[in-house]
Amino acid sequence: MKYLLIPVLLAVFLPALFCLESQGTLKCFKCTGMQEQCNTNVTCPANADSCIFVKAGVTRHWDCWTYANCHHAFIETHYKIDNFEFKCCKKDLCNDSPNLASSMTLPILVSVLTIIQMLSF
Repeated sequence: MKYLLIPVLLAVFLPALFCLESQGTLKCFKCTGMQEQCNTNVTCPANADSCIFVKAGVTRHWDCWTYANCHHAFIETHYKIDNFEFKCCKKDLCNDSPNLASSMTLPILVSVLTIIQMLSF
């Protein structure tokens, strides 16, 4: 029974760690250009409660953002673009990748693998 304690704790608490909102000031990557990755990060101003990644053709934008403005019409007007993809997120450095897939893939995968391990005992 004691061998099940660690996998159970991991299954319950590890996803919770990934889901916690960051406390204090948010940090985001901030770049504009044609590079695939951005390595420059900044501490966002108090009015920016999220990070954004925008991909418009070969041009990419990483920045701090206001989550209330995270919708197609506002972004289109702000960046003066019309054909683009975007991702807004609310965790430190969450706009790190041009991959627009969910940032919750890793925590979910870890949880599933832990549960499978628990069931195999």
